[in-house]
Amino acid sequence: MLINAAGIIAQRTHFLYYLAIGRLHIGICTLRISRGTACSALPRGYEIRINMSLINTIEEGEIIVIKLEPFESTDFQQLMTWIESPRFMIQWGGKTFTFPLTEQQLENYINSDSLIFRVVLEEKNRVIGHINLTMDRNNNSGRIGKVLIGDSNCKGQGLGQRMVQEVINIAFGQLKLHRVSLGVFDFNLSAIACYEKVGFVKEGLLREARKVEGEYWNLWEMSILEKEWLDKLNA
Repeated sequence: MLINAAGIIAQRTHFLYYLAIGRLHIGICTLRISRGTACSALPRGYEIRINMSLINTIEEGEIIVIKLEPFESTDFQQLMTWIESPRFMIQWGGKTFTFPLTEQQLENYINSDSLIFRVVLEEKNRVIGHINLTMDRNNNSGRIGKVLIGDSNCKGQGLGQRMVQEVINIAFGQLKLHRVSLGVFDFNLSAIACYEKVGFVKEGLLREARKVEGEYWNLWEMSILEKEWLDKLNA
């Protein structure tokens, strides 16, 4: 359905996805439609509200929708196949797991206090990644970890940034946290760039913080504050 010259709206359950097409830019935002003030790009009598459960990105001019769902025991085998070496295990999981990853380790993991998500490509209902959020309620803070796009066909499309952004939206928008942090090894330049685009800033370098197969790895600590997230939303 064409809505004047501003864009296209496609119905999917009770959500609408709006593709805004500018002269030099194509941008996607996820919209939840509810009654309120008028919006020039939408039918009169409706307003835009950000939906926290879906994320959109663009590939070859099409909308790709990914969603976060609870990570369950039925996801164990797939995650285990993605963790192929001791080095990658440490890069992805830090000190939480030991290689090889086992169902017992993952059983203990899902019984922890973390919010643990599988990342699903909605169109094909295919799990493509993993991410979690651990909360420290005493300090009203959280920590993102275990970030992974495991499906090789989905890498390099900006989906990692989108799923981190979604967890940030949950942390600040729904859980009302004040601060969210993460750790990333200094050689993982693509991940660092991803986190910086979301709004994370480097706080300090933990020099030679991990010993891996006779090598010492440096670890960047990064964080984002609620007010910084709000500034990006309002920019």
